Amino acid sequence: MNIATALARYDAAWKETMDCESYAAPPMPLYMEDCVAAGAGDSDTIKDTCYHLIKLYCNSGYSLSELLSSASNTADPLDYHVRYVCVAVVVAVVVAEVAEVVAVVVAVSVAVVAEVVAAAVAAV
Repeated sequence: MNIATALARYDAAWKETMDCESYAAPPMPLYMEDCVAAGAGDSDTIKDTCYHLIKLYCNSGYSLSELLSSASNTADPLDYHVRYVCVAVVVAVVVAEVAEVVAVVVAVSVAVVAEVVAAAVAAV
């Protein structure tokens, strides 16, 4: 069985349809597990970074916007750490064509966050 087939079977397992109930956990980020268990999360729209990377591996036309969304790995929308690493991985593996603008925006965002943290530490 190849990766694409396994991913398709997993997708069918966690998606609830009219024919059957889901019998696998959805691919949600770790920070959302407590929210979804309490019934407050949105597991249908936000998926884990690893899930997006596997989807991108199986389909090079897969949208990078979900992979590069901070919601796929953290509740903090200003956290660019994983986004920066994801862009680096995608560029290194050349799984998909990453627009130069996207890579620059992520790199600049990481630099801005680093400057803000450095300024906050210096002020203390």
